[in-house]
Amino acid sequence: MSKTADILFVAPFNHDHGTERITSHVIRLASTKYERIALVYSGGHGDLFKSAAASVEMVFSLGNQDRRANVFRNALYITAKACILRPRVVFAVNPVMGMSVGLALKLLPDPFRPFSILAHHVFPRQRNDPVETKRMMEYFPMFDRHVVVSPAMIGGLMPYIGGKLDRVTCIPNAIDAAAIRRDVRAGAVNMNLPDHDWRCLYVGGLRTDKRVDRLIRAFALLPERKRTVLFLVGDGNARTRLEHLAKDLGVAERCIFVGHQARPFQWARDCDLFVQTPDWETFGLSVLEAMSAGLPVLTMGDNSPGLQDLVRDGINGRLIASGDIGEFALAWSDLLNSPEQRKLIVQQGNETVRHYSLDKMCARYMRLLSI
Repeated sequence: MSKTADILFVAPFNHDHGTERITSHVIRLASTKYERIALVYSGGHGDLFKSAAASVEMVFSLGNQDRRANVFRNALYITAKACILRPRVVFAVNPVMGMSVGLALKLLPDPFRPFSILAHHVFPRQRNDPVETKRMMEYFPMFDRHVVVSPAMIGGLMPYIGGKLDRVTCIPNAIDAAAIRRDVRAGAVNMNLPDHDWRCLYVGGLRTDKRVDRLIRAFALLPERKRTVLFLVGDGNARTRLEHLAKDLGVAERCIFVGHQARPFQWARDCDLFVQTPDWETFGLSVLEAMSAGLPVLTMGDNSPGLQDLVRDGINGRLIASGDIGEFALAWSDLLNSPEQRKLIVQQGNETVRHYSLDKMCARYMRLLSI
């Protein structure tokens, strides 16, 4: 086995969606062009990780992670691997890995320093930890190139990289639209559901930052709630709390928590609407996937860069003011009772999806990796 690497990827694999899906696509595509690829990972969960790991020559684990405590440990490990493997390119994903790799780049002697890329699938400003912010300000400028997934992210990234605009490349995320549509056609397992006229779908993490509590509170305000079911596809450390909230608000019977699903949009079949109420979305991948699945989109997050770039309110979706649960519930009711409006939004959503080709995204990453 070769002891050198063309590319060293450093990435988290904690889920089977979002960032991990994009990272897996890039790694697998790179493996078709370059034989010597190494992956240093944290997490190591899910089918996407298995697929990415199986496509590369060398795989190394960073072990259990604590964001604050492990930056220096990770950096020393990555520094040692870089000295041994002598990669031409090191490609880091997201702020936590970016801090560790940035420190490693700082520690490496110039002859050992590869061309370096940091892909920001999470916006640095989302992090409100002052220790992390200080580290990002110190280590992010060490990278030769930064990739953002939304044009709106560029200005916000400047303070973290010394205002060096020439080091930023925007490569929007993309989806495998054909695969999502196959999942929709396959459909999910039949369930015993309460009588209903409408089905609505949420796909995403059940974590505090996703603010699914707002979604459940809006559902409790929905005049049509007794004729509607809400599928919540995903998992996270807030699930138990959200289940209790649904019970307290009297909507537990109609909030169907189905847990993590490898193919979440199988649950989109026969649904009428996709709904979410996040504080922040760097890109809005679930929204794009919902559009591809043929669902009209109702989302909160008018101060979210990714959603502002993706959703045009009243045209290819509805984009409601952040935190306004009452307005969200009114828009939800209006869409349920307006099949023609839903149809027009779906048509425009299909047009939006055409601009986010998976082949196009991967080709742009490959050009970057060829530097």
